[in-house]
Amino acid sequence: MYLTTILALLVCVLLDTGSAQLNLITANQTSHQCKVLLNCKVTNLIRNDSRLMILQWKFNGERIYYFDADTTVKDTNVVKDISELGRGDASLWIEKPLSGTYTCLVTELNTSGQSMFYLEAKLLFPKAAFTAYCVLYSGILLCVIIQMAISCFRKHQNYVFGICLVLAGVVLIILGLCLLFDGVSVNMTIKSNTGFGIHVFTLLIVIIIQFFFLTGFLDFVLTIITLVCAVSKIVGFIIAVVGFSISVATKACTTQNNSYYSVIGGLVIFLIGVIGDMVFWIKGQETSVDINKDRSKEEEQLNDVKVNGHGTGEN
Repeated sequence: MYLTTILALLVCVLLDTGSAQLNLITANQTSHQCKVLLNCKVTNLIRNDSRLMILQWKFNGERIYYFDADTTVKDTNVVKDISELGRGDASLWIEKPLSGTYTCLVTELNTSGQSMFYLEAKLLFPKAAFTAYCVLYSGILLCVIIQMAISCFRKHQNYVFGICLVLAGVVLIILGLCLLFDGVSVNMTIKSNTGFGIHVFTLLIVIIIQFFFLTGFLDFVLTIITLVCAVSKIVGFIIAVVGFSISVATKACTTQNNSYYSVIGGLVIFLIGVIGDMVFWIKGQETSVDINKDRSKEEEQLNDVKVNGHGTGEN
């Protein structure tokens, strides 16, 4: 008799214990964004009233969010719409997510449950920004290659040195794109940041290339157009360097993304200067050719006059 009673009580306790477990659904996640939704769903709520519930979130064992009917404690980078909790949605928005183990804990009256999952937070380089970089650097390379081709065709002094500078610029830009693409497809790492840095500082080589084609590193006259183009390139370079420095130094996800687009602004300003410098240089080359032709004609006319004068003197 007593044995039967004890077994019955034990069964009741076990059944009661089993029913005192909330069923939470979570899954491992991968984030590529500055803001991510940590998913957590409760499937067996009884009262469906958030006022009777407690919600906690932990990151690597440390609490980042707590809610009950009287208290809400949270980190500054998390957001939760409590009206959804009564419907079984315990998900939490988090800004600037970090990779690690997240734990969702829900209590309804005397029943509770928890679930853990791993979030892999990745910061990818924006595809739109990468496409813009490819277009802008293609424009920059096209300009210096045109100048190189004209210099080779006319066999300017030290044109071989100019070819070496252009080839160095081309190789560095292609190398930078290859390294940076890793940040577009996988994750922003030291490797992809190195490619980003190579891109930015290759602009210095472009400045040197155009200065060489313009002057041959010899004395030259600084015109207003040349000065404006030079200032445009220097300003664009400074903006790009500042944007790159911020992207490497900051830990704020939004600021980092904004810095990528500030570099694009610098590249646009730089490209305007490069195009202006190229157009001015080509016009200068055409003017130089016309002047040489005029000089040749004048020399021919002088030679004819000398020949005719010498012939008249002999007669």
